[in-house]
Amino acid sequence: MKKRNSASKWIVSFFALVLVLCVLLSLAAYAVDPFFQFRFNRAYLMNSDIASGLVKHYDYDTLIVGSSITQNFRMNTFRDELNVEPLHIGLGGISLRIIEDCMKIAYRAGHAETYYIAVDPYLFYDVKNHHPLEFYFQDGLLPKLRYLLSNKVWFHYLPLDLGLGILDRLGKESPLAGDICTPENIDHFGDWSDKFEFGEDVVLDNYRSSRYSIKEIETDDLYNTMVSRIDHLMERLDFGKGKHVFFFPPYSSLYWSDMQLDGYYEDLIQAKRYFIEKAFEHGAVVFDFQPAELTGNLNNYKDTTHYTPEINDWMVRCFASGEHLVTSENMEAGLEQLKENTDRFREAHIDLLMESRMTEE
Repeated sequence: MKKRNSASKWIVSFFALVLVLCVLLSLAAYAVDPFFQFRFNRAYLMNSDIASGLVKHYDYDTLIVGSSITQNFRMNTFRDELNVEPLHIGLGGISLRIIEDCMKIAYRAGHAETYYIAVDPYLFYDVKNHHPLEFYFQDGLLPKLRYLLSNKVWFHYLPLDLGLGILDRLGKESPLAGDICTPENIDHFGDWSDKFEFGEDVVLDNYRSSRYSIKEIETDDLYNTMVSRIDHLMERLDFGKGKHVFFFPPYSSLYWSDMQLDGYYEDLIQAKRYFIEKAFEHGAVVFDFQPAELTGNLNNYKDTTHYTPEINDWMVRCFASGEHLVTSENMEAGLEQLKENTDRFREAHIDLLMESRMTEE
């Protein structure tokens, strides 16, 4: 009997200790809040996990949302050209689902008066139904508990934030200075511009090696698939919450030439036309940078889709001036210009394009 009581007490003591540790670690997670789920404090690491927390608690009046092609936007250019206080949420390979969740949080937070949303074609033909950051974008008690009890928070970021916070208070320089971010560096969230080289030779090398190639698209009923997903997005956006500005990023003419030769081009253009018309129905603003002359100059790129920060700056100046603003009157002219640019580039580089296809075979 005594052995049984002793074993019972040991089990109770063990679970009590575990419970106390969980409570203490959860309280520490709440106090430090490394992913800003309860408040914005100080960012030490630029990590996609902080995206939803920034949308909830950062101080901004303009939100920019998009994939890696938006990550080199310079927030000071937005401030100078548009006189706004911006927040940029650029996530590499962002999915339609994450955009919808991000916008839902932004609407609830109520900070933004204007939303800039990048429209990548892949969003509508390569939709991912799940993303690892999903519970950060959810509201309610259970997602918050999951965050406070997260192994990732407890054992990865909590010790880091606590340690760096102590060093900061002691006036000591962090040994991880190259990876650490201070509050003003939120402007550079996701910025990769200093990690890659740009130029025609780089683009062609990457193209020939298929390093950043566009994966094969499912062509069966492609247009209707894209239309369905465009409708899905439009239904989930609340256009009464502020000004919505959609923009088509200036992919290179090499990208569009690929789409032509692979048989996707016409469906993508038709879906693009449909998107613009739906956006107009909801009172949204659309900028189309894809017919721009600069898309034929591969020195502006590192691969078929990603361009230099100077192009990002140019786009912001266009937002301010109205250049490349789409209207009902000029929409078709823009689509025709894109086709002319693509045809011209394809004819000039047909050997390169065909060589790439023979290599793939």
